[in-house]
Amino acid sequence: MSKRSKIIYIEDNDANLDLVQRVLHATGNYEVIGVMDGEAGLALIARDYPVLVLLDLDIPGLNGFEVLRQIKASDDPRVAAIPVAVVTANVITHERDQAFDGGCDAFIEKPFDIKSFRKQIRELVEGARAPK
Repeated sequence: MSKRSKIIYIEDNDANLDLVQRVLHATGNYEVIGVMDGEAGLALIARDYPVLVLLDLDIPGLNGFEVLRQIKASDDPRVAAIPVAVVTANVITHERDQAFDGGCDAFIEKPFDIKSFRKQIRELVEGARAPK
């Protein structure tokens, strides 16, 4: 069995976390670790260096925008280089713009199409592994 790529999903809604874990785990390619708040997510990212971070904007403690800012501004270049996909039901244009301005690599709206979601995740992970 090949090693699964580690993805950290910062999401405070159990149903959303469970859905994403099942959808990505079923591919056989990913291990999705869920955390419920921004502080815990940042600690896990700094410890595990996942290939991708999935980030809800509306989370307790540090909101998603602040988590994104801290990832991209990290003194650790391995953390700052991790792609971040915002996964949110917030589809307000200024929030989408703010997420991209903050350095997110993709903006995925909930609810999402499973096939398209898997394709986006695969492209983000493969892009992260490509030589820069």
